[in-house]
Amino acid sequence: MFGILRIHPLLQRLWNPSHLVFRRLWQLTTVSIAAQIEVSPISIYYFYQFPSLFLLSNLIILPFFGLFLSLSLVVLLSIVLEITIPFLFPFYENGVGYLNTIVF
Repeated sequence: MFGILRIHPLLQRLWNPSHLVFRRLWQLTTVSIAAQIEVSPISIYYFYQFPSLFLLSNLIILPFFGLFLSLSLVVLLSIVLEITIPFLFPFYENGVGYLNTIVF
C-alpha cells in the first residue's frame, strides 16, 4: 500500500491520456507497477525470483476484483448466517476457477 501511495502519483504524471479507456488502462498499469516496485525486494528475498508476468495478470484480474471481493463478502455472510442461495456458490466457484485458469 505504501508503494502505491508513494510511487503511483509519480508514474501517473508521466502520461495523461485523454481517452477514458486509455486513462483507465494507464491507471491500472501504474498501480500494478508501483505495487510491484515496492514488493519486489521482499519477493526476491523470500522466493528468489521476480514475478515477470505481474503486469499481464494484474491487467486481467484487477477489473474484476471489485466484483470478486464483493461476491466473496456475500458468500462469507451467507455461510455465517446459514443462508442458502442456490445459484451463488456454483457461480462463485466457477468464477474463481476461471480466474485461476486465466492466471495459470
